[in-house]
Amino acid sequence: MTQRLLGRSAPGPADDRVGDRRGTGAARDATASRAAQRPTGTGNGATGGATEDGPHHPAPARGRRGQGAGRAEGSGRAQRGRAVGWDDSGWPVLDSLLAELGQMAHDDPARPRLREYIICRCAPAARREAMRYRNTGEPIDDLVQVATLGLILAVDRYDASRGIPFRHFAVPTILGELKRHFRDKGWAVKVSRRMQELYQEVRAAEPVLAQRLQRLPTTADLAAHLNISEEEVRRAREGEAVHSARSLNWPGYGDDDVAEVGEVIGSPDKDIEAIADRDALHRAWPKLPERLRTMLTLRFVEEMSQSQIGDKLGISQMHVSRQLTRSLALLRRLMSA
Repeated sequence: MTQRLLGRSAPGPADDRVGDRRGTGAARDATASRAAQRPTGTGNGATGGATEDGPHHPAPARGRRGQGAGRAEGSGRAQRGRAVGWDDSGWPVLDSLLAELGQMAHDDPARPRLREYIICRCAPAARREAMRYRNTGEPIDDLVQVATLGLILAVDRYDASRGIPFRHFAVPTILGELKRHFRDKGWAVKVSRRMQELYQEVRAAEPVLAQRLQRLPTTADLAAHLNISEEEVRRAREGEAVHSARSLNWPGYGDDDVAEVGEVIGSPDKDIEAIADRDALHRAWPKLPERLRTMLTLRFVEEMSQSQIGDKLGISQMHVSRQLTRSLALLRRLMSA
C-alpha cells in the first residue's frame, strides 16, 4: 500500500530481480544489433578484434593497474636490498650470497653480477679499514685502493664451507694488503723488514713512555720498555730518517735567502783529502830548523831554482840540493810521528 501511495518509487529487491530477467533478452538483442552494424575489418584497440593488417592484440594497461604493478616491482627490489643484514662492526652479512657465489661455475653469466654486488656492498666497510691509517702520511686514495684490492682478494678466496663469517676472513686480508703496501711502498729508501718493525715499535712506544715518565724517554728507557738493546733503538731512530724524503726543490727555511733545499747541499770537494796532510804539516813545521824552513820556503813557495837559492844564501847549488833532500826526509818523519 505504501508503494501505491508513493507511485513509482525506487524498486525493491524483488523488482530488481524482475528487471534483470526482463532486461536480459533486450540487452542481448541490442548488443547483437550493434555488432552487426559495425564495419568489418575495424577493431577497437581496447577490446581487440581484427584489422586490415591482421589480428590486433590488446594494448597493455597503462592506468592505475599498471602503475600499481610498477610500484610493487620497485618495492620488491627495495625489499631485496634491505634483506641484507649488518653485524655489530658495520659489515654486511653476505655469507649466504658468498656460498651461492662459490657454488657457481666460472662461466655462469650470473656470477660476475653477483660478485660485483657483493664487492659493492662491502666497499664502505673496506674504506673504513683504510681510514684507520689516514694519519700515516700516505695518500688516502692510495690506501682506499689497496683496501679495495684486499676486499676483492677476500671475496675470490673465501670458502663458505669452513663456516667462518666473511668479516673474520676479509678484515685480516685487507689489513695484510695495507701492511704490505706500507712495507714495500711507504719507505723512501729500501730497508730491511726488521728495521721497519723496530721503527714502528719505537715510534709507538715513545708517546706511551713520555706520558708515563712525564719527560722525553731516553734510549735506555725505550730499550727497557721494548726489551731490546740500545743499539737496536739507535738503529730504529736512524731508520726514521729514510722513511720519507723531500724533493730537492722543496722550499728552503732559515735566515739565509735560500729558495730551495738543493741549493744548500754541498758538492764533492777535491781538497777534502788534503785536510789530514795539512794538519800534520802544520804541527811538524815548527819542529824543523829555521835554516831548513827557509830553504823549503824559497824552493816550494817562492818557486826559486836551486842555483838562485845558492846565490841568495851564499852556498853552492850542490849544497842546496843536499839540504833540501835532508829537510824533506826530516819533515816526513815529523808528519808521520
